[in-house]
Amino acid sequence: MLSDLFEWTDAPIYLDTVVKILTQLLDVKDDSVEAFDEESEAYLEATFTRDVQNAQSLIEEKELLRHAWEAVKQLPSEQRDAYCLLFHDERGWDFFSLLIEAEIVTLVELSQAVGRSPKEINRLRSQMPMDGPTAAAELNVPRPQVNKWRFLALKRVRESFAR
Repeated sequence: MLSDLFEWTDAPIYLDTVVKILTQLLDVKDDSVEAFDEESEAYLEATFTRDVQNAQSLIEEKELLRHAWEAVKQLPSEQRDAYCLLFHDERGWDFFSLLIEAEIVTLVELSQAVGRSPKEINRLRSQMPMDGPTAAAELNVPRPQVNKWRFLALKRVRESFAR
């Protein structure tokens, strides 16, 4: 049908004109749009508001995570290791996985920052978050030492957020 129309006009034709001609030829009727009722409108507004809040929350969460990572990088290696090995969020995610998933760091950047190979980082991630005895065995120190390092790390990270 379009080819016939173009042959018939034998000249350039505006798209709006093509649409109007085709709607007449095909007897296309314009369906009227039904207005949303108040309940639908309220639902859409609430959904939009929730989506915006979730996006803002994700941005804030990523910024907090970035700040925490910067603070953790400044820790002595023993405190950093104790903090990272035992860290978990409310969903049970470990620190390294959160950093990588949030695209704060890549696996290579993380391995360079903590002085371990990417293979070693992946091995640790498979065991994280660790409990105290497992972290002590990993760090080859008594558990009270791990607790002390972690306490000092938590204190320093909290202080960095207060600045």
